[in-house]
Amino acid sequence: MEKMRLGFLDRREGIRDIFLLEKQIFGSNYLSLSDLFYMYDHESYELLAAIEQCGAEERIISYLILLDAFETYEIIKFGTVEGERRKGWGKKLLDLAKSMARDGIFLEVRETNRNAIAFYGKNGFEKINIRKNYYRDTNENAVVMCWKNKREEETDGSGAL
Repeated sequence: MEKMRLGFLDRREGIRDIFLLEKQIFGSNYLSLSDLFYMYDHESYELLAAIEQCGAEERIISYLILLDAFETYEIIKFGTVEGERRKGWGKKLLDLAKSMARDGIFLEVRETNRNAIAFYGKNGFEKINIRKNYYRDTNENAVVMCWKNKREEETDGSGAL
């Protein structure tokens, strides 16, 4: 029987799985294995994953890498196995990240990645800027998007609701 769990990547072996997914999903723009291990070991990064468990076997379905940039998070990478897309795993990971964020979350996405832009828009992100010629491989523009934590705006400045 298959079970799914959502949370922090809690085993180093999962890094190799993410590396293989990176190559599959992002082609020539994947993160190196050494970069992924660095992120796993460094306290400024959070690696979240949706993991399918069938007996002793585990398979990463979706993953989200965050950089803790003081008061905000930045999404470094976000990927979901092709056959598992549009099943809610990405949204669940994004919701988990939003629950952890103090002020908000920023990200860059390729201007031509309309599906990702629509996904982020449906999940409360707003376009705030364009970075011209941001992606080195194609000189494509990046759309900068931001989600603001509304809990901060609902306080009176003292942190009390």
